[in-house]
Amino acid sequence: MANNRIEYIDLAKGMCIILVVVFHIFAYYQISMPAGYFFRAFRMPLYFFLSGVFFKTYGSFGNFLKKKTNKLLIPFIFFYLTLSVFISIFLYKYFGIVIEKAKNFDILPALTEFITRENFPNSPIWFLLCLFEVNILFFLCHFIADKYGKIRLKVLIALSMSIGMCGLLFSVFKVNIPMFIDSSMTAILYDGICYQSLHISIKTKYAG
Repeated sequence: MANNRIEYIDLAKGMCIILVVVFHIFAYYQISMPAGYFFRAFRMPLYFFLSGVFFKTYGSFGNFLKKKTNKLLIPFIFFYLTLSVFISIFLYKYFGIVIEKAKNFDILPALTEFITRENFPNSPIWFLLCLFEVNILFFLCHFIADKYGKIRLKVLIALSMSIGMCGLLFSVFKVNIPMFIDSSMTAILYDGICYQSLHISIKTKYAG
């Protein structure tokens, strides 16, 4: 069977995973990470950048939504409910143990904590929700750009940059949109740049 893996993409993904794990270990034990600001500047953007490599519409929004829901939203919901809600409440009510970052110990407030507070137990899973939102936003950009024929790539670049710049402005002026939507808007910039760069390079390669 032919190996269709792209080795440098796998390597980049592996580096991202290692950096995220190391970062969270250092943060948990409050250890100063060597060159921490440097690694923080690209470890998460690189994830979003790489997601643009594999962007596909799957033929329709329904198929796309189903794929991304199964891959990203359902895992987020599962880990959020089990670790951030049920286990957190169970440990507090029956053993008096308070998990780090746990604030609400009633079902309804705990269920909506990722919307209202965005700082909950097992908070690293925020990335799953954020990546889901990025994919939805980029699909909409792609859908709109497709209507412009030959200039679709330019339209896609303009839409991605506009949404990304809005996200950056929200960050600069400390405007927080619930459910990490402001972060998703910023991240679409990286997702879009990779998708566009990849397609331009493929077009250039085969044109030559």
